[in-house]
Amino acid sequence: MSDSLSLIATHLLVPALFALWMGKAQHRSRFEWGLEFVAFVAYTGFIFFTGRWGMLSIYLRYLAPILLGIAAVRSGRRFSRLPRFASLGRREVVRTCLLAFIICLTLPLLIITMLSLPAPTQAIDVEFPFRTGQLFYVAEGGPHVLLNRRADRFETRYATLLQNLDRFGRARPDGATTHEDPANPGFVVYSPVDGVVEEWGATEGDTVESASRTALSDSASSALCDLTLRCADGVRLVVGGVEHSLVRGAQVKRGDVVGRIPSHRLVGDTGLWIHAYRSESTERVGVPLRFAGTYLMRNYLYQSNVAGSGHHRVSDGS
Repeated sequence: MSDSLSLIATHLLVPALFALWMGKAQHRSRFEWGLEFVAFVAYTGFIFFTGRWGMLSIYLRYLAPILLGIAAVRSGRRFSRLPRFASLGRREVVRTCLLAFIICLTLPLLIITMLSLPAPTQAIDVEFPFRTGQLFYVAEGGPHVLLNRRADRFETRYATLLQNLDRFGRARPDGATTHEDPANPGFVVYSPVDGVVEEWGATEGDTVESASRTALSDSASSALCDLTLRCADGVRLVVGGVEHSLVRGAQVKRGDVVGRIPSHRLVGDTGLWIHAYRSESTERVGVPLRFAGTYLMRNYLYQSNVAGSGHHRVSDGS
């Protein structure tokens, strides 16, 4: 409850107060107007890219930029008639200091975030792990902790967290519960790459074919575990929190069914984690991923096709 209230306050209430402030204020100079505008842009941009919008609604993400535009247009009508600078009283000094503090706090964070958005040149192409035709939300993704809470480790610097959205744009599928729902068995997970199973909590004798047949039926005795696939180029790809396993050494190809993830694992603060790494000397170095040519960042939306290997991006952070 407290987490939701803090998200409402920082993602919705503060931008609304900014817009009200800027739209109603009687600016005394262009400098004062410009300072407010920069502060509003810095805060709004930072929240737009890094906010946890899946916990509220991905559609509310666009509210702050709309409010910014309305406030800027309304107050900007008087801009040409204002002097460049004006003397400051005590109230104006306090307001200027507050705006300068907001800019110093949020503008560097926004710049760091923007510099993290371009796709790294060393990214490898993989397939999207779901083929349901549904919309998926990227809750974590990017090379910086501002966009990906696992980016503080070299191995998981480019980790991606995928979640499912309900009709309201929240990462809580309709009818989902906090435990297994027999009426909603979950999502089949397909292998993103060609590779060999290196680590996996497996049942002896499982094969790709048997996993495909039982992926949505025999889940009661299956435990969630991480699948590590060793690719031909030395890259290890890890798919975290999947049910139904294969034995170590099993060969899998792109598009093979490797298990499933229960529906309740794609809600709230959980989901399907995917990351890749390459072992270099004594440490593991993260490798960025492109899903069918798309480098996924936090707050991206991605829709998988029902069949075939083609997938396309629906929306991104730009």
